[in-house]
Amino acid sequence: LSGNNSYIEIIAGEYAGKKGKAMTFSPIHLMNARLTQGDKAEFSFPKDYTTFLLVIEGNIYINESVDVKADHLLLFAYEGETFSITASKNSVVLIVSGEPLKESIAAYGPFVMNTQKELVQAFEDFNKGKYGILND
Repeated sequence: LSGNNSYIEIIAGEYAGKKGKAMTFSPIHLMNARLTQGDKAEFSFPKDYTTFLLVIEGNIYINESVDVKADHLLLFAYEGETFSITASKNSVVLIVSGEPLKESIAAYGPFVMNTQKELVQAFEDFNKGKYGILND
């Protein structure tokens, strides 16, 4: 981005003609905007995508009017495809936009699957140690 060392880390999807390295099974844009105070970034995603932002550090304005502070999530109720982010102080923002999957959701504890049967299988696999071991 033009400005004071601001840039976009593209994880998946595309920004300004550049593509992220992560491969996904459904269309998604996943990126971090690292903006220096006063810098601005423009985004455009398909109208039917679900889009949200998580302000990790700093403070931003969406379309120069909606104030969003650190540790806040903003879910878009889309009324258009394009928006801007302006940093009112040095900021890091996670941007996620993707095609809705329209799949059923079954969730319990840390597990999210599509069916109750898959949840039971996930717990069985976890209890058998099939997810590996976490070390401190």
